[in-house]
Amino acid sequence: MSNKCPKCGSNLSEDAYEEITELEDCSIQVDAFPALVCTNQCGYYKRLIALPEIIAQESNDRFLLLYPGERGRILELGSMLLWPEMNVHALAGRGYWEDYNGNLDLQDIISRVRVMNEDDL
Repeated sequence: MSNKCPKCGSNLSEDAYEEITELEDCSIQVDAFPALVCTNQCGYYKRLIALPEIIAQESNDRFLLLYPGERGRILELGSMLLWPEMNVHALAGRGYWEDYNGNLDLQDIISRVRVMNEDDL
């Protein structure tokens, strides 16, 4: 990943950023998150996403991912889908999972997959 801002060419710094949204009822919603932020304050930022850990695989294209709080997701590379979060123990109890020993680039893969939420089911 480049440490230069794509808008102005200045350095990027790991910091925090917030998005403030005014809602219809005149209240506000603040979404604060870790981000790479332009040191020149041109307005560019890129949200930093905590990457999960691959803890098991069911086949060459189906993986069990572990997130904080004992949450898990199934990643299917064949269909480029990341299924909704569930308790990781519930997911591990279903299927024939084996230990994972690979070296997938999760940051790249997760940026390209369709992330499914419960509303999508």
